[in-house]
Amino acid sequence: MFADARHVNAVAVGDLNGDRKLDAVFATSDEPQVSRVCIGDGSGGFACAPVNGEVLGSATSAAVALGDVNGDGKLDAVFGHTAGQPNRVCLGNGAGNFSGCANLSGDTTPTNGVALGDVNGDGKLDVLLARSLATKLVCLGNGDGTFAPCSNVESEMADTYSVALGDVNNDGKLDAVFANLQGSPPAATFYNRVCLGDGAGHFSCSAIAAESDRFASVALGDVDNDGNLDAVFANNNQLPNRVCLGDGAGHFACSNVGAYTHGSTTVVLADLNADGHLDAVFGTEPTPTEPAKICLGIGNGTFTCSDVAATTTMARGVAAGKLAW
Repeated sequence: MFADARHVNAVAVGDLNGDRKLDAVFATSDEPQVSRVCIGDGSGGFACAPVNGEVLGSATSAAVALGDVNGDGKLDAVFGHTAGQPNRVCLGNGAGNFSGCANLSGDTTPTNGVALGDVNGDGKLDVLLARSLATKLVCLGNGDGTFAPCSNVESEMADTYSVALGDVNNDGKLDAVFANLQGSPPAATFYNRVCLGDGAGHFSCSAIAAESDRFASVALGDVDNDGNLDAVFANNNQLPNRVCLGDGAGHFACSNVGAYTHGSTTVVLADLNADGHLDAVFGTEPTPTEPAKICLGIGNGTFTCSDVAATTTMARGVAAGKLAW
């Protein structure tokens, strides 16, 4: 897709130029290059260009999320940075790129995961940040592309790599689920966390299960068709990935996704075979040689997994959508 070789850490898809065809934004880590925006042609092809104003310098862009943060009807991008650089907000120009970027805040703690959603019910998109060996943050949006000073989701610190938003307890308010890569010593604060939102931008957090493996990614969806959101975690510790079935009250019961035990880096949920059941795609580490996985959902919370293709390139970012019409 790119004419030049680069490391891609994350990808998000959406219609950036209003032609009703999916485009892609890639978070990359090759200094002094920039992240990439790739405009889809509706037949599976893309034309790529640098993201305007997103010069990485010595930074690594580790995460990206798309949403309209300034209320102008155009998709914007929020990038999570590592290597001592602030996270960035890039406002979309509606023509397939961005009008420029600004710092989300002055904080330079490495950020591994970004999610957008209205967590305080004011109709404006807010930002949730998963950070390395630090507190998780919520940044409430002002509706004009700027954000109020960020505050802690909870006071405990962990090595958090991913965050997903959804209403897991069916109270009409957005909640957050965080995937923790590691923690030492083992404690509940290092387990994967569910943080129930109060609708005003505050959260009450607890452990999902007594598991402290290297979970690198989380996705939310109803995988057992009971009307409640479930969580699927990518395990980066050479152990099985996990599916945690939600009871609709904010609690989860976890089990393995398949039997393979190679390190997974990312997960996305979508109905890939149009059978009405959510499926999972896992990006994997290249060592040992292990392709990315497609796990087709049965509809009861279990999956049947197979290789995506005979490739052993590391897949750190995965997104799903209809790219060809």
